[in-house]
Amino acid sequence: MFEAFGKNPLAAFVASSVLIRVLSIIKIGEQGAYAWFYTNVFQNLFGNHAGSLLQAIAYALLIWIF
Repeated sequence: MFEAFGKNPLAAFVASSVLIRVLSIIKIGEQGAYAWFYTNVFQNLFGNHAGSLLQAIAYALLIWIF
């Protein structure tokens, strides 16, 4: 039950920083992949505020899973 809290927080922090940088380097049109994904998926489906929140939650879950 508490195994999830035993994950290495430093590794998760480093992985999140590296992933954001990689997704920012990959260009789709004029935007980085992270910004493109927000604009074309989360913002279109959920609006500005809810889309931003849901993108942050999805990103945190992605880091937590791996």
